[in-house]
Amino acid sequence: MGPYEVVRRLGAGGMGVVYLAHAPDREFVAVKVMNPGWVAQSGFQIRFEREVEAIRRVAPFCTAPVLDAAIEGDLAYIVTEYVEGDTLWQTVKSKGPLAGARLESVAVGTAVALTAIHRAGVTHRDLKPGNVILSPEGPKVIDFGVARLAESTPITGDVAIGTPPFMSPEQALGERVTHASDVFSWGAVVAFAATGHPPFGRSTGPEVFYCLVHERPDLTGLPDGLALIVNRAMDKRPGRRPTARDLIDVLVAHEAQPNPLSRPRPHDQPAPQDQPAPHDQPASADQPVEGGELQPVEGGEAEAEHHDEGVSDDQHAAKILAIGEETRLDPVEREGDEELGPRGVVGWLLLGAVICSLIVVGIVYLVSADNERSSAAFDDDFDTKRGWLEREHSDGVARYFDGGYLHQLPPERGMAATAPVKANEMGDVRVVARVRLQGGAGSYGIWCGGNPVTQATNRYDFYLTSARTAGIVKELQNGARQELRPLQAAPGITGGENRMEAECRFGDGVTRLRLRVNGRLVATYDDRARPHGAGACGTAAISEAGSTATMTVRYESFSVRSLRE
Repeated sequence: MGPYEVVRRLGAGGMGVVYLAHAPDREFVAVKVMNPGWVAQSGFQIRFEREVEAIRRVAPFCTAPVLDAAIEGDLAYIVTEYVEGDTLWQTVKSKGPLAGARLESVAVGTAVALTAIHRAGVTHRDLKPGNVILSPEGPKVIDFGVARLAESTPITGDVAIGTPPFMSPEQALGERVTHASDVFSWGAVVAFAATGHPPFGRSTGPEVFYCLVHERPDLTGLPDGLALIVNRAMDKRPGRRPTARDLIDVLVAHEAQPNPLSRPRPHDQPAPQDQPAPHDQPASADQPVEGGELQPVEGGEAEAEHHDEGVSDDQHAAKILAIGEETRLDPVEREGDEELGPRGVVGWLLLGAVICSLIVVGIVYLVSADNERSSAAFDDDFDTKRGWLEREHSDGVARYFDGGYLHQLPPERGMAATAPVKANEMGDVRVVARVRLQGGAGSYGIWCGGNPVTQATNRYDFYLTSARTAGIVKELQNGARQELRPLQAAPGITGGENRMEAECRFGDGVTRLRLRVNGRLVATYDDRARPHGAGACGTAAISEAGSTATMTVRYESFSVRSLRE
């Protein structure tokens, strides 16, 4: 599978097989190989590329980020970070239901993950205990990746993808699935975590579909405050459920009031409640409840989370609570709900320090993301001059030429050019260039993290070489160069034009770097030794010592995208 060395199989199911593998940098990754029958279907490659691009936009809070994806012959796979830890399903089955801080962390962490997933325009479609990993850093949601692909293939036809005990009523009925479906599944997952059994029983047969559509969930055993929130999330009507963002607002609010999460969602349609659930429903009745199979991802559903402009988070939460006060409990809701007092939600929402800090960081990012989308893109095809370095010197030439941008260097010389864009204001970025080596020998590529003041210093260089190798180098302000990922052979590099894609994520104490060439991951590194922060970006080249020919590198295009876009 491309540059990945399989270590062992992690699990399998109707979606395909998941493997533990080594990436080129020897880091562990999870490789999800799609059902081979899908790849032969007409239009699969287009759908695959579209869905992968969508899930790459998901912020990495409480999720396992997608690192790579490719189609090779009849093999299609998605590579994600490998998350250590048991699944929620395994933990509950081996050690019993969760309580206290562990239960609270699952409730909040999965809500944060769904908020990130939904903000990227993706719907998970198969949130279940087997897709929640209880990692040392906190709960992480995985496998939001292939459900939309599965539902688009003749192999599945009109079959809805999901795990019956954790489906939503609209999934059971084969109706349109929206973000609200994930919220319903969130409620079922939290109920399972607290009680040790799904809220509609353990059956995966046709009877569970009837219960999903007509019966109330069994929330016996949940703490009162949490039961109220879960009950709202599991409203039979999608339009009456809270959003994932609403769940966060109420879960971390300083106060909680009765019925806090009831308000209509005009973009969702209510699921019918007066029809029996057909027994030939579009879900696989014999699908196991446990995790282990490759799970879905949906992309391309650009459903915006509802959040009033100019309203603070506390005001937003208060508004949800106030609206809830005006709404009566409906017949499908749990009888006997009590008003939440100081010992309600607040009493059980005392998260462990590490989990709390991780989740708060995620919330701050997701809440503020709407204000970070300005100047989030830069594209240049070099057809017109837009401010790149131009110089003629014996040490090297940088110039526009015939719809491209050139670096021309005599032997043993180097050059870096800064893109005319304030990339330091974008935060985490993805830098992409189409580039070719037209003559000579040496290394060439793109960079990010440059000092905004002194420009092309304190940067990360992503290089290809004339020997068709790839690597990552850390450039320091004093001119020293530190090889983070030494040059190594990289399958897929051509002797002609190559598409380089560098991903730079600047975190607290760590900068995560990824290099893809022609769509394939070839080098990664997590820099924790005084890492550079967000900064400028651009192009760079170094000619080889001992060469007798001038090195010429031509850039056909250059673009920068904020990963918070």
